[in-house]
Amino acid sequence: MINPDRIENNSDFMSVNQDEIQGLLSLLDLSQGFTIAFAECNFWQDGVALTDALSEAITLDPEWEELQLQVWEFEQPDLRYLLDELVKRIETLLPIALGKKLVLVLQGLENAIGVVGDYPPFLADLNFVRDAYSRMFPHPVVFVLPDYALTRVANFAPDFWAWRSGVFKFKTTQETRNFAEAKTIGSDRILGNYLKPEKQERIDLLHRLLMEYSPSGIDPKSNPNILAQINVLNELGVAYRSLSEFSRAIEFDRQALELSQKIEDRNGEANALNNLGNTYNLLGQYEQAIHFYQQSLGIKREIGDRNGGANALNNLGNTYNLLGQYEQAIHFYQQSLEIKREIGDRNGEVNSLGNLGIIYNSLGQYQQGIYFHQHALKIFREIGDRNGEANSLGNLGTAFQSLGNYQQAIQFFQQQLDISREIGNRNSEANSLDNLGIAFHFLGQSHQAIQFFQQSLENFRGIGNRNGEAMVLNNLGHTLETLGHRNESLEALQASKQIYKELGTP
Repeated sequence: MINPDRIENNSDFMSVNQDEIQGLLSLLDLSQGFTIAFAECNFWQDGVALTDALSEAITLDPEWEELQLQVWEFEQPDLRYLLDELVKRIETLLPIALGKKLVLVLQGLENAIGVVGDYPPFLADLNFVRDAYSRMFPHPVVFVLPDYALTRVANFAPDFWAWRSGVFKFKTTQETRNFAEAKTIGSDRILGNYLKPEKQERIDLLHRLLMEYSPSGIDPKSNPNILAQINVLNELGVAYRSLSEFSRAIEFDRQALELSQKIEDRNGEANALNNLGNTYNLLGQYEQAIHFYQQSLGIKREIGDRNGGANALNNLGNTYNLLGQYEQAIHFYQQSLEIKREIGDRNGEVNSLGNLGIIYNSLGQYQQGIYFHQHALKIFREIGDRNGEANSLGNLGTAFQSLGNYQQAIQFFQQQLDISREIGNRNSEANSLDNLGIAFHFLGQSHQAIQFFQQSLENFRGIGNRNGEAMVLNNLGHTLETLGHRNESLEALQASKQIYKELGTP
């Protein structure tokens, strides 16, 4: 018997989807033998609400009393042979009640279908053995899937798709949309703290939201959700950048740019250009990044968005810094700093201060770098930004280490480590452990250094940061060499080179 609380919680879904629910029930009731129905539900909450609605109807409405519902969840992303899995599960079922028709409802198969890539093994097998289903399962089967998964079934399992007796599209309630947006939109600020599975979960939610806000066959200018659609595209770009899947990031950044231009949203256009600059920056294509940042800056100035303009200036500074053109970088950082101070954006101000500190360290002007990092640290503490505080401490440690003041550097790195662990920032934790290892290496305390490198390596691997892993392996290799552990040293150094090669890093 269904829980009454769940019925009450899903009442909105049931009220906006009454016709589709009745249509699906009618198909199931009239079906003979193996029958395929697809139910489009873009969020897992919709799938739960749908099964609750079907269960309620079968339990309470005499019209559907001959149906017997069996709901099965599939969470395995590596699931390949659905037929074999169904055979195993159906053997465990209790006998079907006399006069009842068994209805199988399958949920979660989008995990195996995936979001990208051609001919996933699951769909290839589904298409290949389609005839066996009709022989082995003389029952109606409802596949509950989001829109993007249905599209992939149609594209990559066309023979199986052709057997469908109905596709029922269920509307998502506003409450469910709000939940998905709260979990995804604007959360790029903390993406660095996410583990890879959490990032993938966020991407999955964003794709589901995109289906909600971008109905097929509608002119962008007529789409009432066009701004929400652009926002989701931007967030997908951010999410794929965080996974270093840059071609996917560019794909969504460009879609956001094209839609913004179509509806003449200059601010959206500037934001998309800035995002493209970020992606090309990470790819090391700095001239292309500068091209996009300059376009973004021009639009921000044109529409009077001083904050956005300051951000573009800061990004230009970052790129010229990476090019080794430090004077040009300082020029852009100073402009950004002045605007941020004028408009009272303390977060932006402290970001520019930190960047100036880093660039003066790069120039070997460590005292000047320390000056900027100390100012940044003071502001981070005033505004309660623990993550920024940890970064400033790490930058101060690096400056003092460059001056040969290793004991002072260790104090800053240790403070950075403590805060990083406190706030759960594993990337910052890994960096501080690596820096502690370097400091102890230069102090001649190689065994202590190796302990820190090994802890750092564990953290970088845990969060899937391959670049960090390669960096630490290189440091570990050189420290092992000082101890005369030549074989272990070569193994670490070769592993580091291999990762850099895979990443395309010189």
